[in-house]
Amino acid sequence: MKLYEVIVRDGLYSEPKTILVLSSQPLSVGHPDLPALCNLHKEEAGYDSDWDERISEVRPARIRVYATDDEEASDMFGVLSQLGL
Repeated sequence: MKLYEVIVRDGLYSEPKTILVLSSQPLSVGHPDLPALCNLHKEEAGYDSDWDERISEVRPARIRVYATDDEEASDMFGVLSQLGL
């Protein structure tokens, strides 16, 4: 399994949103299942037809861990190792 960072942009706002997707398959912008994984079903979500939300980038996720002590760090790294990260 690999954790991906999917960047979604729309035509109305300049701020992108990031969605984390855990997948056993390699993902790219053109992957046919990616819109469903990111919940980008315009009609089902009730968006206007002018809504221009689209996947603009897919990349391996960058994970930063901040822990205040060794026990917290151990817990965090334990979760990451279970995910194979």
